[in-house]
Amino acid sequence: MTSDYLAPPAGRRRHALLLDTLVKLVADCGTAASAVSRPIAQAPPEEAAVEVDLGPYVRLRQTAHFALDLARQEDAARWPASPPPADRRTFGERCDAAEAESVLGLRDKESDTPLAAVARRVADDWLVDRATALALIAETVIGGELSGEEILSEAAVIAAVDGLRMLHRVPTADSKEADLALEAERCLRASRHFALAAVLASSDLD
Repeated sequence: MTSDYLAPPAGRRRHALLLDTLVKLVADCGTAASAVSRPIAQAPPEEAAVEVDLGPYVRLRQTAHFALDLARQEDAARWPASPPPADRRTFGERCDAAEAESVLGLRDKESDTPLAAVARRVADDWLVDRATALALIAETVIGGELSGEEILSEAAVIAAVDGLRMLHRVPTADSKEADLALEAERCLRASRHFALAAVLASSDLD
């Protein structure tokens, strides 16, 4: 079977390396979650302390944002004619800003833009009510200030940042079994955000 690489949708071409990285992050989230959940599942019911491998989880949290930054930079180099992102901060910077806004109430002024607001709604609606998300994009594009490409690209970044934030809490070596099981669940929830980011980055409106 041959690939349709020569004529795929534009979004898939423009964000090819970002897509590949997001797919790997989805798989890595599953691997990290399994490294925590499998030993607990295989341990005898009467065993009080279960040793788990936190290495994959810690490595994923430490490297995911760097991998996303590198992929986006390489995509931009491959397609220099593509418009640059409106928010040029790194994934790590955006994740930190979002956490500060959520936890400390510090307003992220750089994300307080019409593009960010529309893209946030698109990211939230895409999987549950895609028709509403598409209608919102169409309504916004008619105004002439934003393009569908810009909105989808920003929505993909927002979804990826949501995934990074979900990985923000890392269990410690003395965490209780219940806490470790919760962290495995959080890792799987992060994979959902990364998968959504991949879907948005590969989508086109025509």
